[in-house]
Amino acid sequence: METTTRTDISKPTGLALCGGGAKGAFQAGALEVLAARGMLTELRAIAGCSVGALNMVLYTLSLAGKDAELIGRIWKEIRREDLLKAERGGTAIFSREGMIRLLHMLPLELVSASPLQLYVSVWNVTESRAEFHKLNGLSPDRIRTLLMATSALPGAYDAVQYQGYVYMDGGVSQQGNLCIQPLYDAECREILVVSHDKEMYLDGVQNVKLMRGFGKTNLRTQYPDCDLMLLKPYQSLGGLFRGTLNFSADTILRRMEQGRLCAEGFLDDSDDAYDPNGRLIEEMEAILPDGAAFARWMDCSAEDFIPNFPTKTMEGKLWYNDIYERDGWRVQHHRVKGLRGHYRILDPDGVRRAWAMNAEQLIRALLTFRARANVFRPVSRNGDPME
Repeated sequence: METTTRTDISKPTGLALCGGGAKGAFQAGALEVLAARGMLTELRAIAGCSVGALNMVLYTLSLAGKDAELIGRIWKEIRREDLLKAERGGTAIFSREGMIRLLHMLPLELVSASPLQLYVSVWNVTESRAEFHKLNGLSPDRIRTLLMATSALPGAYDAVQYQGYVYMDGGVSQQGNLCIQPLYDAECREILVVSHDKEMYLDGVQNVKLMRGFGKTNLRTQYPDCDLMLLKPYQSLGGLFRGTLNFSADTILRRMEQGRLCAEGFLDDSDDAYDPNGRLIEEMEAILPDGAAFARWMDCSAEDFIPNFPTKTMEGKLWYNDIYERDGWRVQHHRVKGLRGHYRILDPDGVRRAWAMNAEQLIRALLTFRARANVFRPVSRNGDPME
């Protein structure tokens, strides 16, 4: 995770939602947390590419209808066959019937009338350039057309005709996928970028992996008077087939939860006044009094953590602090600013048995474990059984 280098996090005036197909469930989960924690109250403009544009529209509708659960509800209803039905007789692989049906269900006139400035990223095939189209004031039919265009992944879906030009997915270009430029042009100077690519960096250490080759880009240099913030996954969300085109119901739910956890970690990590470990240590002292309790916790709680492959570690001598230890079992907290949401649990052999994005996820896992009285009944600090 990368955060602003300032000691406190500013509320963005611009929100850039990158593309990523089915990975957009991560973005949807992140938006739920960002909105609930009051991070988006100062927004004046949003720009979205591909699935980011769809999430932009869903967020706008959630505001208009005061329905905070709208984004999650729509994503939970999406099924693979809705968007990946084989096309018959056309040049594309998949049909757009499901997308068309979804867009006709949405009250897009509320998008047109939104007080927020809303921009969709598209690639102009005819002129070979990135473009950003403002949705405010457009008819629902024109908004639908632009949303179809921005999500027209080359090869998978047919390109879209609009106002005499041919358009496809805005993610064809780096500028189009990042969506920063229209926000900058709208005089937003605090911009939060929500990406689906864990290899994206604002300072050009590595570059966004897109469909065309690009050199390294330092976005902080490109926008020197802009406070850029980045929220991204801690682990890869997959490639084309396991990621972008994977609309299975279980995967969508898992990615939404990853988005929520990463957003919570992003906000908590950016607040220097926030002390995440106080309550966590209290709960561990009460619920995990010894190594046997740790072992039982790991054996019955794998689903409460981010998927983990047991990995032998160097035991965190350089990058981690031990915040709790019993009989060789350790809970470690990353000590580097920018990664302080990262926790991991090591067994007595130094093998990583589980990891989490923030203290709240660990606390939830502990409380769930405590509730499973048939597995382990914890005791209080004075040795009495806990209710």
